[in-house]
Amino acid sequence: MTIETLAVNHAPIDPAVAYRFSDKGRALLISGSPIKSANIKKFANNIDFLVHEALAPNLVTMMNEVAHKTDNAVGAYNT
Repeated sequence: MTIETLAVNHAPIDPAVAYRFSDKGRALLISGSPIKSANIKKFANNIDFLVHEALAPNLVTMMNEVAHKTDNAVGAYNT
């Protein structure tokens, strides 16, 4: 099995990566990034299955606000 990582835009999280798994002529790409990019398109060429997450920006903003209010450094980010 071959496992590759590729850079993705997952703002405000940086750096962020997606994973491409290949084995015996089959391939799977998993990206947590909600943003379409040329790099994902390149690595998704000729794959069998794509998992491409999407998330509402307003929910991310609300989660960030709560993380800051509760001093949750893991969930908080600066805008």
